[in-house]
Amino acid sequence: MKNTFGRLALRGLLLAILGLFYLGIASVPASAHTLSGKPAAPQAKVTPQFIPPPCTNSGCYGLDPYKTACGKASSYNTIYTVSAPVPANYTSYKATIYNKYSTWCRANWAEIVSNGNARIDIHNSYETRCFPNDCTTFYPGPNYPAWTDMIDGAEIAYACAAQPGGAPNYNTACVSQ
Repeated sequence: MKNTFGRLALRGLLLAILGLFYLGIASVPASAHTLSGKPAAPQAKVTPQFIPPPCTNSGCYGLDPYKTACGKASSYNTIYTVSAPVPANYTSYKATIYNKYSTWCRANWAEIVSNGNARIDIHNSYETRCFPNDCTTFYPGPNYPAWTDMIDGAEIAYACAAQPGGAPNYNTACVSQ
C-alpha cells in the first residue's frame, strides 16, 4: 500500500507538472509579433523622401550657398572642405581660406576666416566669383567668415585669398578641389 500510495502521488505530481506546462504553452501567442495570436499586419516600407536641390552645377552660379541651403550639411548634403592658411609675411593679418563643395548642389564656393582685410575668389576654367564682388578691393571685416557666391562644381575649382602685404605684393594662398 505504501508503494501504491507513492506511485499515485508521483503520478499526480507528474500530471500537475504536465498540466502547468501545457497551460504555459497554450498561453503563448501564436505569433511572437502579436498578442492576439493573429498574424501582424505587414509593415509599410519606409523610403526617405527625395528633396530636390535648389540648384545644381552651373545653375548655382552667382547664388549664395547659405541662402539656397546648399551650404548647410544634412542627411542629403555633404559639404567637403579643403583649407589652407594665408601666409602672414610682412603683415600681422592671419587668415584661412576654404574651398567648399556641396554634394547636393554640386557647386563650390570660397570662404575665409580672417582677422584683417581680405579678398577671396573661387574660379574654374570658365566661371569666377569674388568677395567683395569687384574682385579688386579688400573687405575690411570684422564680420567673418565671409564667402563668395557659388560656381559650377563639375570642374576643379580654385579658392584663393589675398591680404595686403609688403608693397607692392599681397599675401596670397589658393586651394583646389
